[in-house]
Amino acid sequence: MVDEAKGGFALDFWLLDKGHSYDELVNHIKEEQRRFAAHEPELGYPTFASLVGHGEVAAGAIGSVNVTLSAGTYGFVCMPFSGNEQSGIYLAGPLTVG
Repeated sequence: MVDEAKGGFALDFWLLDKGHSYDELVNHIKEEQRRFAAHEPELGYPTFASLVGHGEVAAGAIGSVNVTLSAGTYGFVCMPFSGNEQSGIYLAGPLTVG
């Protein structure tokens, strides 16, 4: 992981539970983005996915995290920081492992 924005970030790896779609995670993160912009309380972790990995990179740094991925569909949630404060939340994926 490389912090090109120079503020640091956290990255969570989420495995969707069986019977749930990536679109559910998309909608969850969209609602988190809306709440963040409106300064409303967070939804918190999705109830339809399992956190399987977490990594953090300091401002301007390079880091790595090792995660063992089993079969399923994953989403990656990035939370950049500005100073000591979270400055957003973003989703990447899906990654499907067979």
